[in-house]
This record gives sequence, structure tokens and C-alpha cells, in this order.
Amino acid sequence: FPHSIIYNSNLSAEQHCNVGYLSKKTKIIPNGFDLQKFKPDQHRRQQLREELGVAESVLLVGHISRLHPMKDHATLLRAIDRVVDSLSSTGSKQEVLFLLIGQGVTSELSTNPAVHFLGERSDIPKIMSAIDIVVSSSAWGEGFPNVIGEAMASEVPCVVTDVGDSAYIVGKYGRVCSVGDDQCIANSILQLIENKQERETVGKQARKRIKENYSMD
Repeated sequence: FPHSIIYNSNLSAEQHCNVGYLSKKTKIIPNGFDLQKFKPDQHRRQQLREELGVAESVLLVGHISRLHPMKDHATLLRAIDRVVDSLSSTGSKQEVLFLLIGQGVTSELSTNPAVHFLGERSDIPKIMSAIDIVVSSSAWGEGFPNVIGEAMASEVPCVVTDVGDSAYIVGKYGRVCSVGDDQCIANSILQLIENKQERETVGKQARKRIKENYSMD
């Protein structure tokens, strides 16, 4: 009966066509992002770091999602432990703090001192301005994860699992790991931690990709 069937991700369209939805009626309209709202902002960056009592030299890695099995916090926390152990064993002087943000995400999840729990927040554009790397560790259930587009628009490089359209969204400008692969996630984070030039270059390319493909316009 419908004229068209609209999806916000390629994977969703493919899954529905596989069970009999008409491919000729398929239209994909990806989520759009406000590039004025999500952008690099030094003032907002300093504001959040002052609020957290974190120096500019500290590298912030963020994970933003509610507590739910599909978001796979368990794999994320294993990857964080690997990163912290690796930095410690190599004697790295780079201080790294992991910010876990989202409804239900509390300190009961981990006792690792490198993990800082912020709970549910509504000032995500400010948080994105302050973060250096964003991780999405989802195990299933994603179509088009907004957090990835918001991070990329803010010039933040992403480490993502290959769920929904995550890999397609980051394209060449992010790192993609298999679901549940905490070793890959940890290695990807470590490589970005150790290479400031790559973070900056990839960040600028990521914003350009969002601007050209996923702007609200």
C-alpha cells in the first residue's frame, strides 16, 4: 500500500528487503546533523575541562550511550582496561581519562580510576567539543548511530564496531572493529592516543565527510 518506504540506514533497508519489503519502494534518507551545533569549539572545550578539573594535556576518550546490553559496555570496559595496562607497561606519560556518559551508566560498572562516569547529560555538543576520541562499542541494534555523526561533525575521530551503518558512516576516516573485539578497540584507541597528527587530520576529514553527506541541509 505505501508509496515509499523510508529508512535512515542502508542496513535497515537491506534487512527489510530480505524479508519481502519492496526494494523498488525503498528510499534511504540518512540522519542529518546541525554543523553549527556540532563543531569544534575551544571555549566549550575549556568549559567542560574546567568543570571536570581536567588539564588540557589530558586526553579524553568518550563513550555516550544509555546502559543497555546492545551498547556492550562490557566489551568497552575490557578495552579500557587493556589501554590503561598498555600505557602503564610502556611508561607512557600521556594521561588519559575515559568519560562514560548516559542514562544508567554509573560507577558500579568499573573501579578503574581512569574511568569517569558523568551520568545522563543534555549538553552533548559541549562534551563533543572537549573529547579527543569517541568510541561506539555496540553489539547489535544500531541503524544510524547519531553519536558517530555528532562526533565526526565536531572533528572527533571515532573507533566503532561494525554494526548498522557505523562503518559506512566513518568511511576512511575512522577505525572499525568486529563486535566484541576488545583487543581491536583497545589497539585502535592506543594508536589514536599516540598519534596527535592523525587525530587532527582524521578529525578534519571526518567533519568534511559529514558536511558533504550528512548535513541537515
